[in-house]
Amino acid sequence: MIVLGLDMGTTRCKASCIDATGQPQIVANRRGDLYTPSAIFFEDGRKPIVGVEALAEGLLQPEHVHTCFKRVLGSSDVLYTDVDGKAYTATDFQSIMIRAIKEDVEQRFNEEVDEVVITVPANFQDHKKQATIDAAQAAGLTVKKLLHEPTAAGIAYALDKKQDRCFVVYDLGGGTFDVSVMQTQGDSITVLNSTGRERLGGEDFNLCLEQAVVEQFAKDNGYTPTMDKDPLFFQELSEKVENAKIALSTKSQTRIVIGCRGQQSIVPITRDQFESLTKVLLKDTLDCTNQAVKEAGKSWSDIDTIIMVGGAVRMPAVQTALADISGIVPHCDIEPDRAVCYGAASQCAMELAKSGKTLMIGGRAIPTPKAFVQEVTAYGVGCCVAAKDGSLSNAVILPKGTALPTTRTDRFCLLHESQTEARIEILQGQEGNPRDECLSIGEIVLANLPVEHQKTKRIEIQYELDNNGMIRASGRDLVGGEYVEIAIDYCQGTKQQSTSQHAA
Repeated sequence: MIVLGLDMGTTRCKASCIDATGQPQIVANRRGDLYTPSAIFFEDGRKPIVGVEALAEGLLQPEHVHTCFKRVLGSSDVLYTDVDGKAYTATDFQSIMIRAIKEDVEQRFNEEVDEVVITVPANFQDHKKQATIDAAQAAGLTVKKLLHEPTAAGIAYALDKKQDRCFVVYDLGGGTFDVSVMQTQGDSITVLNSTGRERLGGEDFNLCLEQAVVEQFAKDNGYTPTMDKDPLFFQELSEKVENAKIALSTKSQTRIVIGCRGQQSIVPITRDQFESLTKVLLKDTLDCTNQAVKEAGKSWSDIDTIIMVGGAVRMPAVQTALADISGIVPHCDIEPDRAVCYGAASQCAMELAKSGKTLMIGGRAIPTPKAFVQEVTAYGVGCCVAAKDGSLSNAVILPKGTALPTTRTDRFCLLHESQTEARIEILQGQEGNPRDECLSIGEIVLANLPVEHQKTKRIEIQYELDNNGMIRASGRDLVGGEYVEIAIDYCQGTKQQSTSQHAA
């Protein structure tokens, strides 16, 4: 029985499972590699190939290779149309990647895989989570749980150390940044707070260096390469910048040799220059980290350790800056690139135990990791309300940091006494945030409301968050009895509303 954990990263994907000793292990792909690059290329404009092979083909036709699509997961934007006219969104790309990894695992173990735990950024919004589930289902997998990436790393750390501790997980991956404050006590693993940035990762650090190299090339040769006219230049530049970033983790300087249209530049790069180019990005992660500790009701003196997760944490500036703000030397107790995937595998085994099944390998029962994990929301959920001055803002019903699963209810007045219809816009964001700064995830419409000549809190709104942090909502008019429950269909980026109405 294969219990599959998937770490679907922005730049690379990894699969994991529990081995015969009860420990998590990374499952190599059919090439024998421990990770698969998140890249897709359409051979002959029709057949998708993934991973290293896709990147290799992209060297010759870089305009046809697709990467970093996780950042637009859940969008209805068409990223590619094949020669047969079939359109592909980021969700379709994610499904292609998941199917390829699933097939690699099945080939490795000669056994079918049909259930999976997939890790996602802690601040992934509902439509991105739903897109992840849709992608897995299209690939033939049932998602047992969506596990937040820093939580997964925290599970791996807690099960490995088996100590009561309060710790911070600093997760700087290829495309996203998450930070969580967690606490372990016995078999309980509690997430106290999570925050982060959906578009901040190692790729953004690379882009800062890429821009500097392009500017130096233009200065040396009198013209600036462009993506549409010089795609090979940017494909080569992307690889060389990544290699330079890795080199600067152990060396004080390196150089990038790059050519375009018969011209060449040799661009020396020092570690100090790279850190200067990226200091704003690093500061953003540090601000998030301080915020997470504060919102968890802790100070740095309460934190026992900092767990480093994600390939980008190998940059020396990250480790130095974290030590400076915390007074704690951060640790890589678990290999940064594997921590999330190890946690996913352990969660798989725990999900299996919840369903009353026993993990069997080679006819022998495998011990299940013992832990109770309490997750929290990474953002607030509320509804749009109007102030006396007419401005619109978010009235939070489910605050950030609410333990999952949960149900919360609140009541509101109508805006006008003569109002016969109420449109309740569901928002993700913090208390008091202007409507335009929040994400609108759906709308409840209560119609045919009887006129009430004295304002009362007659509109009751209920939000329910499940274990994956996904929301269901309902609205009820306590005067007339009108009731609507919303179901959000994020397939292809659309939202629809289903209603059920009855008298009170």
